[in-house]
Amino acid sequence: MELAGNIKDFSIIEISQFVWISKRTGCLKLFLEVDGSKFEGQLYFVEGNIMSAKANGKRGKEAFFHICSADNGSFRFISNETTPDTNVVTSMNQLLLEASGRTKLFETLKREIPSTNIIFSLTPDFALFDLQFEPEQWSVIALIDGQKTLEEIGKTLGMPEFNIMRIFYTLLQVGVIKRVAVKQVRKPEIEKPRKKIGFIQKIIEYFKKL
Repeated sequence: MELAGNIKDFSIIEISQFVWISKRTGCLKLFLEVDGSKFEGQLYFVEGNIMSAKANGKRGKEAFFHICSADNGSFRFISNETTPDTNVVTSMNQLLLEASGRTKLFETLKREIPSTNIIFSLTPDFALFDLQFEPEQWSVIALIDGQKTLEEIGKTLGMPEFNIMRIFYTLLQVGVIKRVAVKQVRKPEIEKPRKKIGFIQKIIEYFKKL
């Protein structure tokens, strides 16, 4: 039986959970898209556990989390395809919990910062704030000039989108930055989201089609 489809029907977390429960060994090949940017990913499973993850130049847990952030794409599971490279040592239960938590947090960040093309500037009273920041936060603050977008700052620092958005979210919440403008970028049309159904119902519907 071939396991293949679109991530609009099954999320990456749900697919991984299904492979884990069924204790399969093989490679989940993914052809994904995040905000219009396409990339490929591979998740290697051994008896249901992810042993290796690769995607868009990333490896290990960060690759898996990056894959989970995809909003469009397809997948196909190739049975018994393995790799000698092991870069994920976290248990599947913990990995899925972390991925689920990050996904929910990312949704919260997206509500407050809906686009990485937003341009921010420091507030006029920034110098008066008596706040302590981490070195990573200071590196971001140093580049906020009212001209660079959030995405441009993230790329300059080589920082993953999730990390840069979390820092901007924190700075926005404490009031040291403000929105200035949104850089206009032409985006491809996005399909309307389908009505979500439960994980178990998805499995039932999947087997009905076989």
